Amino acid sequence: MCSSDLQGQRQAAENVIYQLADANPKAAANFALSLPTGQSQQNSIGNIASRWAASDLKGAVEWAQQLPEGGLRDNALRNVATTWVQSDPVAAAAFAVNLPAGNAQNNALSAVASTWAHQDPKAAAEWAVNLSATEKSGEIIRSVASGWAQNFPAEAATWVANLPVGPMQNNAALAIVSRSEEHTSELQSPCNLVCRLLLEKK
Repeated sequence: MCSSDLQGQRQAAENVIYQLADANPKAAANFALSLPTGQSQQNSIGNIASRWAASDLKGAVEWAQQLPEGGLRDNALRNVATTWVQSDPVAAAAFAVNLPAGNAQNNALSAVASTWAHQDPKAAAEWAVNLSATEKSGEIIRSVASGWAQNFPAEAATWVANLPVGPMQNNAALAIVSRSEEHTSELQSPCNLVCRLLLEKK
């Protein structure tokens, strides 16, 4: 079988799962778990987690948590958190914080930080800064900074400038500078220039 035929089969399976996820997410999940290991299965599990969480958050959380440890579980928990934060960021953040330490928690925390920063960057930033040292990582601060800079670059720059000097401020500034390098139209923005100046002082 040629690669185009295999790609067509994978796409067809994902389409079936996509349609089934709304009507019967549990059946969709069982179908997805029967797929060959790979990107198509990962995509399907992530899609089911998002759609299930939108209609039945408790059921989605219970399903995601009982998946075997590994990439599929991490992906499902991240997508559940991403959907949850859109309706109740505080509860979604608490859920992510209370997950066992590891990849699943790291991914969920980053998803919460990024999504929350797009909705309410000031609240997301306050949450990220106040996380305990064991929960807080550079990735979370970077996610908030990047998300904030996307919509409100001047506010993001002010926030970064007022952070305590040290790793936290450095991570936030790096996120904004990295984002500007990916979006060249932002290279000369005041937000980017402020963060570059902060990094040059290190």
